[in-house]
Amino acid sequence: MLHDLPQRPYLLTLLLLDVVRRHRKGALPPLTDQDVREAAAALAATLETESRGLIYEHQAASLPAQRLLHDLRDTVDELGKRAEGSRSLVRDAAAALRRIEWGSREAAEGLGGGPATGVAFLDILDRLPPGTPRPGDVPPEVPSVTDDQPSRIILP
Repeated sequence: MLHDLPQRPYLLTLLLLDVVRRHRKGALPPLTDQDVREAAAALAATLETESRGLIYEHQAASLPAQRLLHDLRDTVDELGKRAEGSRSLVRDAAAALRRIEWGSREAAEGLGGGPATGVAFLDILDRLPPGTPRPGDVPPEVPSVTDDQPSRIILP
């Protein structure tokens, strides 16, 4: 899930995973991998739409997912204030959320947890070390490299 990410998307992914982990502790009804998947997908879609100049809030289907979405959005908004609305931050946050969506989908299959428990991904998050980044650790102006940007390397 974190393989070959540049610095800022990597830190954003870790930060958002920590938000999910902290949210899980007080969530009623309990959070499931499906809720994480829905929240990450909905917020990623909202940010992708926003980066195109349109304002549309995508919603998650379940109430636990919608509550998680609000916590994730608050964190992204806090980072956006620091970066003064940087478009690259929105793009990197959407990429981080898509990685989280993918990870929550693949965790049960890869670990053999199956759909019976529905918390294989969340159980992995509980094993993360406590030194996860905070919003102040994410640099506001680090350029990221994405597939749609040309390389800046000059070859002789």
